[in-house]
Amino acid sequence: MSKLPVAFLDLFAILFINFLLLWILAVLLIQPAKSETINKKPHQEFIFTATWDAKENCDVDSWAMRHENKKSLTGFNRRENDVFILHNDNTSRDYGNIEGEKLEEARETLSIERIKADTYYFSLHGYRIKNTDKKIAVKVELEKLKPYKLIYSKEVILKAGDELPIIKFKIDKDGNVQDLTDDEFLVRKILR
Repeated sequence: MSKLPVAFLDLFAILFINFLLLWILAVLLIQPAKSETINKKPHQEFIFTATWDAKENCDVDSWAMRHENKKSLTGFNRRENDVFILHNDNTSRDYGNIEGEKLEEARETLSIERIKADTYYFSLHGYRIKNTDKKIAVKVELEKLKPYKLIYSKEVILKAGDELPIIKFKIDKDGNVQDLTDDEFLVRKILR
């Protein structure tokens, strides 16, 4: 076995001690996450929800559009667009289970992620309703999250293949809802 020169062993010991000290320094500089990053406020400003009886085993689609941006049309084929995100798209009773139990309520959830002063439109489409003569009851709600306020709630009747305009409203630069209307003749269809 050959012996290493003393200078090489000294150099090796100094490097080893320096790496050990740097590793200890790095561990000491790691800071725990601040509590404000854990308890974040919701990103969404508004949530539009459509719910119906899951036993109907049908698919109702929610659609949204901003007036100044015609390309902002958001729904099942375009889930994230402009200020909208489609978070939940139930397609049938078999869509999912919660703790092994079938869903009792089907739900579509669309959110407005940030405030842009404009006119907004929300619409429903009876995409897949098995019996074309059948009508289903759909409850729609619009909620403001910061601060929380229920803006609109109504139960509507939807038929297979129909687009049903639900609401039209304006949001100002401060996030306040103005001029909300659900008159079917004033709210235009957006799925042309």
